[in-house]
Parts: sequence; C-alpha cells; structure tokens
Amino acid sequence: MSENPLKPECLPAESSPSAAESRRHNYCGWIVLIAALAVRTVYLIQFVQSPLLRYLRADQLYYLDWALRIASGDWLGSKVFEQAPLYPYLLGMAIRVFGDQPLLFLIVQLVAGAISCCLLYGSGTRLFGRPVGLIAGLLLAVYGPCIFYECMVLKSFLSPFLTTVALYGAVRYRDSENRRWLWTAGASVGLACLVRENHVLLLLPVSVFLLFASQQSERMTRVLFRRRVGAVIQLWVAAALMLVPSAARNYQVGQEFVPVTAGGGEVFYLAFGEAARPYYSAPSFVTGNPYLEHEDFRVEAERRLGRELTRAESSRYWFREAIHWATRDPARTVELTWQKAVCLFNDYEVADGEDFHVTLRFVSLLKILPTFGWIGGLGFCGAVLCCVRKAGAGGWVVPLMAAS
Repeated sequence: MSENPLKPECLPAESSPSAAESRRHNYCGWIVLIAALAVRTVYLIQFVQSPLLRYLRADQLYYLDWALRIASGDWLGSKVFEQAPLYPYLLGMAIRVFGDQPLLFLIVQLVAGAISCCLLYGSGTRLFGRPVGLIAGLLLAVYGPCIFYECMVLKSFLSPFLTTVALYGAVRYRDSENRRWLWTAGASVGLACLVRENHVLLLLPVSVFLLFASQQSERMTRVLFRRRVGAVIQLWVAAALMLVPSAARNYQVGQEFVPVTAGGGEVFYLAFGEAARPYYSAPSFVTGNPYLEHEDFRVEAERRLGRELTRAESSRYWFREAIHWATRDPARTVELTWQKAVCLFNDYEVADGEDFHVTLRFVSLLKILPTFGWIGGLGFCGAVLCCVRKAGAGGWVVPLMAAS
C-alpha cells in the first residue's frame, strides 16, 4: 500500500496517534493543499489574462533558449556551466516530451509550490504539533513572492520545493530511522545545489539535526553517536552523488574540475568588488545581459592578465579580486554586509530581471497576499522563540535551515 506523506505512521508505537487523530492530521493536510491550489489557480488565471504570459526577457529567455537547445539534442554543450543546470535540463526534457507548452510548465511549477506547502505542514506538525504545522503550511500557501516566482520560466521555484523536501526527509528519518528518508534529504540538498550552489550550506543544519535530534529522550551512548555520525556521512554522500553528473560533464567539455558552475568568483566580486553595491549592480565592463555578462567578466580578466583564460580560471581570478577588495577596507566590507542584510529583510522586492511591483499592476491577487515583511517578521519571532524554549526534540532545525 502506498504511503501517505501527510500521515505520521512512522512515529514510535508509544507516540502513534489514534485513528481519529490521524484523520484530523490528514484533514488539515488537505486544507493546506486545497488552499494552496486555490490561491495559485486564481493567480494563474489572472496571469494568463495579462500580457506577461508570453513576455519573456533576460533570465527567463536565457533559460528557455538553453532548454530548447537541450530539447533539440544538444545535451552536453561545449563549455563549462556558468549557470546552474538543473532547471534548464528539466525544462528541456519536458519540451522534448510535450513540446513548447509554457502554460503547462507553469502549472507544474505551481503544483510543486502547493506540494511544498504540504511538506512544510507535515514537518511543522512533527516538530511542533498540528497547530504550528497548519499555520506554517497556510502561510506558505498564500505567500505572494513564492507564487510570483513559481509562475515564471525561472529556476527560483525549485529552491523552496527542494528545501522543504530536505526538511521533511530529515524529520521523517528522525521519526523512523528509515534510510530512504535520509537519502531523500541528502539528494534534495544536492539537487538544490544544482539550482544555487550556496544551498550546500543546508547540509550544516541538517547534519546537526541528525546528530542531536531524537523523537525520544535517549542517552547519548557511543554506539548511538556512531550511528548518527554514519547517518550524517550518508547524508553528505547522497548530496555529493547528485553533483557527479554535472562535474563529469564539465570535466568532459572543459578538462577542469568544476562541480556545478564556474561563475562563483564573479558573483563574489559583484558582492565585494570595487564597485559593489548592496543590490545587483554590474561593473562598468559588464553589460548585465545574461547572455553576455559571464563572457564580459572573462574578457576583462584576460585583458588585465594579458593571456587567455578558461571559465574556471576567470572565476578564480575574480574571487581573488573580491578577497582583495574585501580585506583592503574591512569597514567598507562590514558596511556592505549590513546594507545587504537590510535589503534582505526589507519588505520591498528589489527588481532584477523581473519586477514584483510591475506584476502587481496586472495580477491584482498579489496586492492582498502577504509579502516578506509579514512572513519574515513572524518567522523571526518564531525562530527566536524556538531557540529560547527549544520546544520539542530538534525544534531548532527550522530556524537553522531558514538561516542557511
């Protein structure tokens, strides 16, 4: 019989819920799912009726063109990745099977967002109880920025989805010690690294959770500690295995060891380089066009060094330059970091390739959906409360994963 991800059947026998409690648990899960799908359906209807459906530019057009090349048979490409590959490969395979059906792909992305709400509900329920899980699931179900990004030809929707899968897998492993949940959590983190490499930081809070969280109060014996260390090792192995195809492909086409992309140094330079700002601001030698910006960085690095560079060599050069500027004026670096934190925790969505506030003009539903100011404020208060009270076994995993 198939397993219901919303049903806590893997709890120890002494804490297994009654049949009535189990039905209430599933009932609440359905409430979260229906609410998430309903809000996303209204959003999609308004989006389709707007001129935004076929208005693709910048990053959206970049990923679509890449996916179309993959769908036409160009699976390997010819150069080391400069953008994370998971989304364009998924989109390319979908185009190959179903054809170029942007509306269908957006529907799938929105459904994935609704599933994330259910996973968050399940995780919150197991960590803190049903009321907390229900509130968390419903808040994600109506969170405007998430829905905004789910309805775009962009990789962004994969980050919350894979993060909630990793969280749910880690919590389920804590409850059952079934290794499939452990490997699910690790694989999810690895796949998230193929969306943005900084998701590797998720391994830290998940590892701490696996080491010290327990459904029951158990005395930390040497045998128990070894078993948990083994679980952490398996988590990291599962994540690393997800990066093997990308690393192998990069080595084949570029003869360089690049696990995911060769653009990290450039991003670090944008953050702390000579012309760094607290938000995206391209240096004078970069056009800001997603088709050209990485090449612009490489051409400038070649000009400065007076020799040809590979993509990985260019990335390493800009990383060294960023370190130079970050350490040259520590006060400026601290101020930049503070300004970035202010931008991060500000309710205003800073525009990059797409503008949240322009979409508001065409999709009226966004005007009444909560934004980061509400969710971030409530989440911060909840994280502080969790850390102070340490409510429940491993209750601190949520603020730790959110911080990563």
